[in-house]
Amino acid sequence: VDESLFESALGAPAKKGSTGQFIMMYHGTLTHIYGLDIAIEALARAQQQIPNAEFWILGGGPEKAALEKLAVRLGVAGKVKFIGNVLPQEVPQWLSRCDLGVLPTRRDVFLDYSFSNKLSEYIIMGKGVICSRLNAIRHYFSDDALTYFEPQDPTDLARQMVKLARNAELRERKARQAQQEYEPINWGVMKARYLAVTDA
Repeated sequence: VDESLFESALGAPAKKGSTGQFIMMYHGTLTHIYGLDIAIEALARAQQQIPNAEFWILGGGPEKAALEKLAVRLGVAGKVKFIGNVLPQEVPQWLSRCDLGVLPTRRDVFLDYSFSNKLSEYIIMGKGVICSRLNAIRHYFSDDALTYFEPQDPTDLARQMVKLARNAELRERKARQAQQEYEPINWGVMKARYLAVTDA
């Protein structure tokens, strides 16, 4: 992710939701592999402990209708907001509005080695992140930087949602550590490495 695309959002005051609202966010395609049903189920399990929490979903995809029905069935339709598609240049401003990024990717033999650009974007924006415990991500980021949960486990995800919603200092500390651990693989570093390979 090119950090320069986020400079304007980092320098502008964030537009938050209503007073006291705790906003968790996902942005990207709405497909089965990204585990949004797991996140919605986790929110349903956590809502009594964090009644001010909402889950905002940016993007579209084939799972949208099923996810909307799931939110209704679990009684969290008013807390899960489907924002829809936004322009790429609008993503940084949207991310500035959240308190926490949630990346509930499912784990399988392939996804265990996936690395989402969405993760980099939350880190650049200084946001705490809850994400699935995938091998590729664990390779780069410690438990001090990201909050991991066991993939496909909404109970574990709910527990982490509650913990971070109740502890702003923990979110901020992890976000700072994630930015430090991201420096060796940021766009400037990786672009130089890529160009060196192609020039060889």
